[in-house]
Amino acid sequence: MKQYFGIFGAFGLAFWYGSKKYIDGSISNSGPVIVVLMSVIMLITSLGFLSTPLMAMSKAMVAACELLTVIDAPLPISGSLKPDIASKDVVFENVTFEYPARPGVRALNGLSFRLRAGQNTAFVGSSGSGKSTIVGLLERWYSLQDQHILETVVAEKPSKKPESSETEKHDEQHVSLDNPVLSGTITIGDHNIETLDLRWWRAQVGVVQQEPFLFNDTIFKNVANGLIGTQWEEENEERKLELVKEACQEAYAHEFVIHLPDVSICLFPASILTDFRTTSCADHMINRGTIRKLAMVV
Repeated sequence: MKQYFGIFGAFGLAFWYGSKKYIDGSISNSGPVIVVLMSVIMLITSLGFLSTPLMAMSKAMVAACELLTVIDAPLPISGSLKPDIASKDVVFENVTFEYPARPGVRALNGLSFRLRAGQNTAFVGSSGSGKSTIVGLLERWYSLQDQHILETVVAEKPSKKPESSETEKHDEQHVSLDNPVLSGTITIGDHNIETLDLRWWRAQVGVVQQEPFLFNDTIFKNVANGLIGTQWEEENEERKLELVKEACQEAYAHEFVIHLPDVSICLFPASILTDFRTTSCADHMINRGTIRKLAMVV
């Protein structure tokens, strides 16, 4: 709209001023007026084209700031223990947690329960009840100890609210400046998970997300990706094929695989699983966890 206003405004101004100069005898023909009009059109059109890359540059600058803020954040504290956790229960004891970006909003409040080894445990609740938070704490994406708070790159625009009293304003300011409340412990066996080696612990716990996906590759390679970071990562293809078959059998997916058009799970491309993607995707994610010999699958 601004661009068109500039163009038509320049037209009107050029015609008016050109006509005035022609009447006054300052110019002998309409040539200078046409030159001015064409120059203005080219100038305003070029300036209009500049807005798109300038907006892209501004968005890229904000995205880069957010990315660098995360990169520059201190690494989480990692323990050093690698104990035998086979047949050990996971215990949440009086866990209270608030997300670093939302201090004052309790995601978990005094939560205590026990995950018994060798059993399937289900968490049922409405959205926002803390199910994903439990998984995040179990994977140590968040800590119950000192939690680093990332700096806000772009501040949110304050929403218009009715005027409140001075006491309410002080209380709101006090809550926004508080650190998130973190308390309680998560243990497996006799060990607090905060004392475990972080990379080792995450290699023991597999997570199947709500919307898993398949790589556009063979089923064999999709499942074999679970060997990355394990002691079997450098095994030969024959040994990996045996492990993939065992994982498919343990996850009850082997029967589904052998009934596919190409029985060879090494050569069957995942790209033609479009019709089966919804039903089989989670199975392949579980396969990746099974092939790693995980202690726990979430």
